[in-house]
Amino acid sequence: MSAFTQDVRYGLRMLRKRPGFTAIALVTLAIGIGANTIMFSVVNTLLFRPLPVKEPDRLVRCAIGDLSLLPYGGYVDLRDNNTVFSDLFANSYYGGVPDTLVKDGRVMQVATMYVTANYFETLGVPPLYGRTFLPEEEVAGAEPVVVLSYRTWQRLGAEPEMVGQYVRFYRTLFRVIGVAPKTFTGTAVISPDV
Repeated sequence: MSAFTQDVRYGLRMLRKRPGFTAIALVTLAIGIGANTIMFSVVNTLLFRPLPVKEPDRLVRCAIGDLSLLPYGGYVDLRDNNTVFSDLFANSYYGGVPDTLVKDGRVMQVATMYVTANYFETLGVPPLYGRTFLPEEEVAGAEPVVVLSYRTWQRLGAEPEMVGQYVRFYRTLFRVIGVAPKTFTGTAVISPDV
């Protein structure tokens, strides 16, 4: 043990004698540790952590070309004539469409994902507050409604009473009907805001 102690003291003396080398060594170690931490976080999120939904191993993603080109009528036809899957839902662009949300004079940029009424039900995710979409809210002429992500709900003040209040997207008022759970990201790695 005394040899180890002597080696450590010798190493510290050498580092003190060469401060430039010591600084470069410390910066190199910091960059290496930081890069490894970032890479592990990304790999953990993408590969190891299951989606926060009921039975993620039974979830299948089907794409027909570019999903943005599939009209709603095509989705309804697939859903109503489906003989393979237990349920089928549709959603818009995975990362969310950039949008502007206005509430009580506050303006914020958000990522919006448009989903069918059975989105939360199919994924087996109950809301933290309020409720999720009803089938009758998916038809033309129905009142515009939204479910906020937990993050957006926090940014707007984190009040449970927010359910039932209105937010504006451009010139349209949408009634907030629910708040998604904190860990819910949907079928994407990064959760949309609305």
